[in-house]
Amino acid sequence: MRISLILLSLFIFCVQLCGQVLQIEYNGDPLSEEERGKIEKMFVHEAEFYSQFGLPDTLTIVHLYMFEKKEAAKIFLKSIGVTTWEKVAGLYVTAQNKIVILGAENGRKRTLSIIYHELSHHFARHIIGVHIPKWFNEGLARYFENSVITKKGVRHSLTDYEFGRIRSMYMLGEINLLEFINGLRDEFMIEEFTNEGYSYTLSHALVAFWIEELPGDMLKRFVYSLKDVDDSSTISERIDKIYSGGFKQFEKDFADFIHNDD
Repeated sequence: MRISLILLSLFIFCVQLCGQVLQIEYNGDPLSEEERGKIEKMFVHEAEFYSQFGLPDTLTIVHLYMFEKKEAAKIFLKSIGVTTWEKVAGLYVTAQNKIVILGAENGRKRTLSIIYHELSHHFARHIIGVHIPKWFNEGLARYFENSVITKKGVRHSLTDYEFGRIRSMYMLGEINLLEFINGLRDEFMIEEFTNEGYSYTLSHALVAFWIEELPGDMLKRFVYSLKDVDDSSTISERIDKIYSGGFKQFEKDFADFIHNDD
């Protein structure tokens, strides 16, 4: 897929993709030229990935607000009517197309990863919609969060810790993939905070499995099934329809992916 890049100024970056111009507008505390360069490369990478599912007109611009101090970010969030920010380092305000980074106290490398994460939410929410399953939305975001810009392009990694964590939970009989995939947002967050990050780890692994292990059209078919708002099927039932061997085979193949990694 051919794309063309246009750098308008130090504060706005544009990319033309599939005949549509996508933009990042920088606000808040300044980022270095090197940091902006990495953000823009990841922005292009994510735009190319999500473009296979169709680019709606609502996707045109994302406003990035980076704050060095969390208190400054809180003041800004209050000014735009957002009052929920506890336990997060960044958030995406869907209705306003705003990414807000709540302080860079943990270092700029970590800040860049959070920006990559929130950029994914920008694309996913506009392309798939607000009904996107929580685990899939966060799994996609964690996938890009755990990607880095290299001289050869973008490299993703699912860490040994994450593989080990999920293997251990399989051994203890603590993973019920059917319930997890069909679970609601509140259930996802309860599990996340009561089980030491389990929800995000498992979501990341599931998305890595979809992207890196399955044929490319499988992910596309899954996303288009999610975009079908007239389909009342559960998520596992949608997988059952499109996956060769059905949901049971999906469960087995995912377990093999987790246990067979070197």
